[in-house]
Amino acid sequence: MDDNELKEYYQQLVFHDWFYEYSDDHSVWQRGSDKERQLMNDARKDKRAEALFEAYRNYMFKGGDKPEAP
Repeated sequence: MDDNELKEYYQQLVFHDWFYEYSDDHSVWQRGSDKERQLMNDARKDKRAEALFEAYRNYMFKGGDKPEAP
């Protein structure tokens, strides 16, 4: 993953619906689940992306600091 792809990946993390699991609409849940699976698969391809994914998830759910954009 080059630097531009990593920046794009970060933007995908920013715009992802991290709270899709709380939706009563199954189609919203399905889209969110599919997108999160895609984000996780992309993260496995690059250590920097993997670190961004984990940091962003910690930011969203555990009160961590928002990771800096690459």
